Amino acid sequence: GLVGEILFNRLDTMQAEIRATRHPMFDADKLLEQVRQFSELSAAVTKEIEVRRDGEWGQRLLKDRVQVGGVMDGFMDRAHKEVSIALPMQRGAGKSADFSKPVDAEKRDMAMRYVRLVVGSRNFAAAGSFGAKQKDASEELCFYLRRYNEDVVKEMRNGENRAIAETQFHFAIALTALLFSEEEAELMRRRGKAAQAAA
Repeated sequence: GLVGEILFNRLDTMQAEIRATRHPMFDADKLLEQVRQFSELSAAVTKEIEVRRDGEWGQRLLKDRVQVGGVMDGFMDRAHKEVSIALPMQRGAGKSADFSKPVDAEKRDMAMRYVRLVVGSRNFAAAGSFGAKQKDASEELCFYLRRYNEDVVKEMRNGENRAIAETQFHFAIALTALLFSEEEAELMRRRGKAAQAAA
């Protein structure tokens, strides 16, 4: 009983720390570590102590998981918006990437933090009760970035806003490495060099 109480107090504390995390002032690495620890500890408690769902501890654990899952659902839902601000598209039907004005570094930093959250939580999102949202966010970001990457390479080859496109290109490479792989990022680098040479 005492060990269980200590563990559940620790889970409650972790849950409270995670719930206190807010947009825009958050450290992606710190939040990932907190959620990872919470997910691992809550899974271990369920397995080792064999907590009954309808018991007092089972209800406490369920409540904590719902709270943490809700916080992370919110971050997952917002990820696409933050990336679309940092890698803007034109409005309207058949929209393509918008290179009409530069994007400031703060917006790119915010988008990077969100992408790190989505990618970094992949292995424990299900245990943290936000697996479905994490999967949706990841798929949405991958689809968006693939479209943007095509446009940014095209703009570097024969567009009017090459200087802006080149800055965006370097950021898109960093996101590609995170969301896809370092190999895909290297392929993008080569495509970018070819586009610059063609220009």
